[in-house]
Amino acid sequence: EMSRWIHYAHGGDLDSVTAAHICNARHAYYGMISYIDDKVGRLIKALRESGQSDNTVVIFTADHGDMMGERGQWYKQTFFEWSARVPLIVHCPSRFGAKRVGQLVSLVDLMPTFLDLASGMNPPESAAPMDGFSLVGLLNDGRDDRRPNRVISEYTGEGTCAPCRMVRRDAFKYIYTHGYPEMLFDLEADPLEQVDLAGNPAYSTLREQLRAEALKAWDPDAVGAKVLASQKKRLFVKAAMAGSPTWAFEARPGDDKRFVRNDGAVQTKARALLKTA
Repeated sequence: EMSRWIHYAHGGDLDSVTAAHICNARHAYYGMISYIDDKVGRLIKALRESGQSDNTVVIFTADHGDMMGERGQWYKQTFFEWSARVPLIVHCPSRFGAKRVGQLVSLVDLMPTFLDLASGMNPPESAAPMDGFSLVGLLNDGRDDRRPNRVISEYTGEGTCAPCRMVRRDAFKYIYTHGYPEMLFDLEADPLEQVDLAGNPAYSTLREQLRAEALKAWDPDAVGAKVLASQKKRLFVKAAMAGSPTWAFEARPGDDKRFVRNDGAVQTKARALLKTA
């Protein structure tokens, strides 16, 4: 259901996407990756030329991936690997040797890592409670038995009609969509996430464990109620304002046409959001 909601919210039902469209979009995506590679290369070069390369911590990551036509999906906002998995590269030769770490980590681990790198400690929980774990142990030794091999992601934003949450533990990914069937995938045996194991009796114990992890300290009914209340407030504010305001900042004239950032590209989202109001 979540995939259908996002597809509709992005106006996918209004488009006829051909193989040529997909090829062109992926071509552009690779072009953007090359552009970023060049910019990162310039930053690294500047660090080397200034003599700061060895004692500077450089972390390269992203906030999301992109479906790029996989499974008929575009943009982000799904729990499938193309969207949810991101790069994470840490470089600091004076502190960490080269290694590849296979343990699951999350973007919420970045803040504790920054604090650990800067001061060697995390702030007291009473001062600033955090959900993440420092990555310094993994960077030093390649493993850290204190942290679970698990990450949690949730999405209740544009296009969704109910709270959604994902738990990835070891090779298994569990997807919870409130009020709809759950899904379970074994990414080691099924990396394309095409075989749903949620209804397989052999995985019932694991499914129940992951469901309990997904719902721990997370009440989907309460989350849904807060979302609907927030929508009503924001729609009232929008109605009270002249024109059609958007959150997108236009740095130069024509940016609304140059970049896909304004509500014209996702104008079906409001309709999808209000289905449960």
